[in-house]
Parts: sequence; structure tokens; C-alpha cells
Amino acid sequence: MVLDLGTGKEKIVKQGTETVDYDFPRWEDDHQISYTKTTNSVVHGKLVQTDTKETMKLEE
Repeated sequence: MVLDLGTGKEKIVKQGTETVDYDFPRWEDDHQISYTKTTNSVVHGKLVQTDTKETMKLEE
């Protein structure tokens, strides 16, 4: 979630699901964040977690 300090409005940037989580957002600059996307799946009866580093530009 991002909070616009000028307007006080909150915005959900990424919404997790049963199989996907988003962790540790970090600001790259004023309009861009980076985060880790963790995807959980079952392969051959075992839980597998895959982490992907992603960057997202936020609207002004």
C-alpha cells in the first residue's frame, strides 16, 4: 500500500492471493518501487517457492 502524503489517499499497489505474495517494497526513485514477488506452488507433492525481483512505476 502507498500513502499519498499530499492527499492522504491510500492505494493498494499489489494484492496478494492464495499463491502469490509481495514483500518488502523499496523505493527506487520518486515514482518507482521494487519488490519481491513470491509464487507458491506444489510440484510432485512438495511446496515450491519462487522469488522474482520486480520493479513497478507508479502513476503520478
